Amino acid sequence: MESNWNKYKLGDACEIIKEGFMPAANAAFPYIGLEHIEQQSLRLNGWGKSSEVTSNKFKFRKGDVLFGKLRPYFRKVVRAPFDGVCSTDIWVIRSKSNFSQDYLMYLLASDEFITIASNAASGTRMPRADWNMLKASEWLFPDLETQIRIAEILSALDHKIELAHRSNQTLEAIAQTLFRKYFVDDIDLEQLPEGWRWGTLSEIIDFTNGYAFSSKELLDEGGYDRLKVFKMGHINKGGGLNSDGTKSYFERRKAVGLEKYILKRGDLLMCMTDMKDSMALLGHTALMNVDDDYIVNQRVGLIRANNTLGISYPFLYTLTNSSAFIENLRSRANSGVQVNLSTTEIKASRVLIPAKDVNVAFNELTSPLFEHLFSNTTELRKLSEMRDMLLSRLLSGELNVTTTELVAESL
Repeated sequence: MESNWNKYKLGDACEIIKEGFMPAANAAFPYIGLEHIEQQSLRLNGWGKSSEVTSNKFKFRKGDVLFGKLRPYFRKVVRAPFDGVCSTDIWVIRSKSNFSQDYLMYLLASDEFITIASNAASGTRMPRADWNMLKASEWLFPDLETQIRIAEILSALDHKIELAHRSNQTLEAIAQTLFRKYFVDDIDLEQLPEGWRWGTLSEIIDFTNGYAFSSKELLDEGGYDRLKVFKMGHINKGGGLNSDGTKSYFERRKAVGLEKYILKRGDLLMCMTDMKDSMALLGHTALMNVDDDYIVNQRVGLIRANNTLGISYPFLYTLTNSSAFIENLRSRANSGVQVNLSTTEIKASRVLIPAKDVNVAFNELTSPLFEHLFSNTTELRKLSEMRDMLLSRLLSGELNVTTTELVAESL
């Protein structure tokens, strides 16, 4: 470590902004709740409007760090991309003079900080991070110029990650457009084309409920001898795979006899449980891009194509994330504070089953799109792992900044 690093209390480097806000009835501002901040990935999955939320809120401005204090181990941390308001379960954190706001964001997203925030959280069922404790914690900071250079390295990787996400969104949008063209827009539902018919989802898939792990079986650290446990947090709002989802692991040697739960490339994973007040995931699916790397947890349904009609994962993935399918499926969920989908209702979903030649043509047209999506998803995971590795080592002073800048430029 170079000599320009000094130790400061967190409260000397930043502060929480608690500017309350209650909008007028006819006013609407961008609103960010905990549900809008992805777990682990340092990204937003969307935002709402302040007029749609009746509770108190905090103001934030573009560039502020938004840190989810509720269950901090979820690592819900982002830089605000605009001025707006947020849930009071989110800290609005702003750097003080001579401290970089960008560097601060990465410090607050580091494993070291998340661990301390989680260990000191109060409350059993819904633990909340304790700012009074955290502001007294001590951290090493380099001089301001070095803070800025470190943040630029990590931001460059985040930019590449964002580009890959946008590419995947474009690929999925193309697939959805083709799906509508083949199976929705030009189809007369009153007089189906020859070879088409109505049926149920169970006729074209195999469905398996995820395995019910006990909490003591799950591990916090990964390794070559461990499978990642696929949970609902791995499914994006609106569908799609979040490879930065909740991190739990299971020993491969203990998976003997559980082979049917180990995921394959092209498997679909459906969210079967959600909260009624913030329903965003229920019924949506993610598409697995690798073989034998994950094992599926309970309350996530595993879907695999099983028919002789040429239907494959591009059709099933696009179908299960279509608005019509989701709306119908949710209408048959067991409603309460927590909303649940039963295996019976999922399999009983009414679907239009096209003729085989149409299915084959659609699969041949869309499979290359999904191959590209798989490649992007693998690249996303590698970039995210690299960013988090560099984040920890750069913020500790373990890595030389100049050398890392040269490596980052070559990526």
